[in-house]
Amino acid sequence: MSAILRIDNLDPRVTKDTLRSIIDVLSASHSVYIRQHNNTSFSIVRFSDTQIAEQVKHALDNRNLCGQKISVKWNEPVNIYVSNLSTNITTNVLLNAFQEFHVCHIELLSHGKALLTFLCQEDAEEAVQLMNGQNILSSPIYCHWPMESQTTSSTHSRRSSSNSDISISNMSYEELFAQTPLHNTYICITNLSKKSVSQDIVPHLQQYGSVSDIYMVPDKRRAVVKLDTHANATAAIFALDGTTLARRRARLNWAKKKYIEQAENRHRLSHSIGLFPSILLPPKQTMDQLLNIEHCHITARPPAPAFSSSVTGDFHGWNQFDQTYYSQTY
Repeated sequence: MSAILRIDNLDPRVTKDTLRSIIDVLSASHSVYIRQHNNTSFSIVRFSDTQIAEQVKHALDNRNLCGQKISVKWNEPVNIYVSNLSTNITTNVLLNAFQEFHVCHIELLSHGKALLTFLCQEDAEEAVQLMNGQNILSSPIYCHWPMESQTTSSTHSRRSSSNSDISISNMSYEELFAQTPLHNTYICITNLSKKSVSQDIVPHLQQYGSVSDIYMVPDKRRAVVKLDTHANATAAIFALDGTTLARRRARLNWAKKKYIEQAENRHRLSHSIGLFPSILLPPKQTMDQLLNIEHCHITARPPAPAFSSSVTGDFHGWNQFDQTYYSQTY
């Protein structure tokens, strides 16, 4: 299954080859497209493997590239309808007509209509603006967005589905795996003690994968944990739901959308004040050798090998490693 990332706030000096060289450190299986918009650039990167896309997103989000902090998020393709098409229309004819707008999929419908899918909103908007009324096979076409009522209904349905409680009783591993999108690696642990700390939970989860972030909510007896892959998160839920964690029978499930947003907001805030350094990328010297742009690099420091206590706020082991790691220049 393919996955698409969007990288925003790129410096105009960053080229497709530059970005490809950076991503090649993590994955060689991708296609890169860069577009100028509002005095900045953004890129759409396609991967054939969702797990690789997850790793790239985690590694590059909020990094400094050419002096600008980039943002990496999941990209959703955008659809438009094209109507009043000639009876002789083919997908190849439409593909050639819309190729400058990076159309990625075309589906011919009945009654002279077609559904076109674009990699990003900006390309779709430009296609609607410039192609509306143009002649294709001597027939003036009409480009328009999906009906508002359909969009609203679809959005409401997706929100209802994403925010609803998901029951995992009697589910197989395969059913649990398919409950949420492959890019989701957040799980929610409930029925914890109010005195529980991250050290009570992390060792149990590390049997099934790497824990990249944990958000403790003691007053709600809840923890939101981000694991490294969707498969490992599934394994943790499947194995640990109903078992004893921190002296209580814990319940594990996929985290709701609002809990994920809370955890990500807290994660971004922590990064902005320097509490939780990002994961280790290749040293600066290695990255500079890959790039041909002066002063174009990703800054990286290794994380201190410790978790903080949500109760005391202490960073165990931080002082011991601060001088060793954080006084060095990478």
